[in-house]
Amino acid sequence: MPKVESATQATDIAVEFLKKYYPISHRALKATQEDGKWVIEVDVGAFLVRVARVSIEAETGDITSYEVLNPVS
Repeated sequence: MPKVESATQATDIAVEFLKKYYPISHRALKATQEDGKWVIEVDVGAFLVRVARVSIEAETGDITSYEVLNPVS
């Protein structure tokens, strides 16, 4: 994968990845760059806010980790 240079690019990668596991809803919340990685937060909850946090290596575009936080009521 090519170098990820923008928040929009990183968000697109994260959403495409999350669609495999959460096909219904995707609302980008936040994109930050930290230590050569993009950290993207996406709401994947259909009814409650459920935040998925995806880390993407900026140099390669590879997803290095992701986690889904408990629903926020």
